[in-house]
Amino acid sequence: MAVFTAAGAFAQLSESTTVEVVQVPVYVTAHGAAVANLTRNNFRLFINGKPQAIDYFDVLDFAKLSADEARDPRQRRLYLLVFDLTFSSANSLQRAQKAAEKMIESSSEGDTFGVGTLTSFQGVNVIVPFSHDRVALVRAIRNLRPSRTPDPLRLALTPAEREGISGGIFRGGSADGVLVGAEETAMGAFESHYLRDLIENTIGDLADLAARLAPIEGIKHVVLLSAGFDPSLIHGIPRTPNYSEIGRNPLLRPEFSPVLLGALIKMHRTFTSSSVFLDAIDIGGLRAMQRMSDNEALYAMTLDTGGEVMDGSNDLGRSMQRLSDLQHVAYVLSFNAHKSGRAYNKIVVKLVDAPRGAHASYRQSYASELDPPDSGDPLRLADIVNNDIPQTGVTTDAHVETTAGKATLDVNVAAGELLTQALGMTLEGEALLYIFSGPNAVAFDRKQIAVEPRAIPALAAAPVRLRQTFDLPPGRYAAKVLIRFGVNGSLGFARADFTVPASP
Repeated sequence: MAVFTAAGAFAQLSESTTVEVVQVPVYVTAHGAAVANLTRNNFRLFINGKPQAIDYFDVLDFAKLSADEARDPRQRRLYLLVFDLTFSSANSLQRAQKAAEKMIESSSEGDTFGVGTLTSFQGVNVIVPFSHDRVALVRAIRNLRPSRTPDPLRLALTPAEREGISGGIFRGGSADGVLVGAEETAMGAFESHYLRDLIENTIGDLADLAARLAPIEGIKHVVLLSAGFDPSLIHGIPRTPNYSEIGRNPLLRPEFSPVLLGALIKMHRTFTSSSVFLDAIDIGGLRAMQRMSDNEALYAMTLDTGGEVMDGSNDLGRSMQRLSDLQHVAYVLSFNAHKSGRAYNKIVVKLVDAPRGAHASYRQSYASELDPPDSGDPLRLADIVNNDIPQTGVTTDAHVETTAGKATLDVNVAAGELLTQALGMTLEGEALLYIFSGPNAVAFDRKQIAVEPRAIPALAAAPVRLRQTFDLPPGRYAAKVLIRFGVNGSLGFARADFTVPASP
């Protein structure tokens, strides 16, 4: 049994929740730079065409956040770097990997990163969830494949993996068994209907990713690293090949696709209602005789989400830095939502007395009701572990006993609180045990929990106890325990700080 590996298998069964407070993060730019020092009086907010009072106002300057401020999940800027393995050549992909690694290394305290890949038939594969573990992030960027550890949340690395990346070893360039470089053949080797399937899958997978990010706190960005696709497959207007495409066969019978247009609109709505920006970086770089329409697909995908497109440059590192610079100041406009009778509500933000040429980028809608978070989604579970987010599903306590070179983790789980879920059946769950050194998960183990029906009544008087010993060098650590039980996904979390002494 692997409770944590099937993200949707134990989705919560409760009804959707009504949205009470809506946050609208706003980026303001002018002449290619972020605009700082604006106040509440510089913004006007409209919901469904009617003026809306800004009940709460905050300014987040991610370049100036202190380390303590950056630890607050509500004040972080989240970047999930998604490498498009379908519409990217092998060469452009490798350049994107090097630029992304540079972005990680030069990031500020307020930035938290994740790394994933996107293929049109395998969807989004999150290799490392949002984390401050720079070694794990760099390893994911260099290899584009998960760690060999059995950790379902993908927080831990094996010692060899961690040492290899720390030593500067580059061990790969793409994920095993995945098509890379469809961009090079997509210009005519396939029939149009096949390419439409690739595009529809890509758009749908990005929408699914945005929905998964909805319950996570912070200013959230998905950064698509892609060369884009031919937009004529959506709107049906044939393109004249540019200089770099001479000699390639044109697409066969491009025509307007209402299916793709509908998928694109649905994706925009999912991103905005989930309060997620979709940014894109054109990793194809400059093309000979390049035209504005060559990146039309990237602009079409990002525009209505409030995101930015970085293109027109062969310096991808500079493009990524420019994206970060444009978004280093976020103005958060929050208001108490009232019942509107609409499933989706239109948001408009207008600037008042702002610098000439200023432009506001923001989410353009919100949903009146949200589905409850999936208690088995590894992205959310990893966020709980990384940020020590308390859980009330099942009381969990942890403490650590240490000797020279060893630490024994002792966990007590009040499974008796879950008697109503048992219903005379075996009560099943799982414990994920992590040892952290700073932001790095340096040791991991998992334990299955199964309590037979005849033993369930005894749980009301005594907790389930788990013990695990880890071999660790001297130093300061934090033990983190995540417990998950039952069909409703009852969660428990505990943390215990400890120090492993040196040998006498």
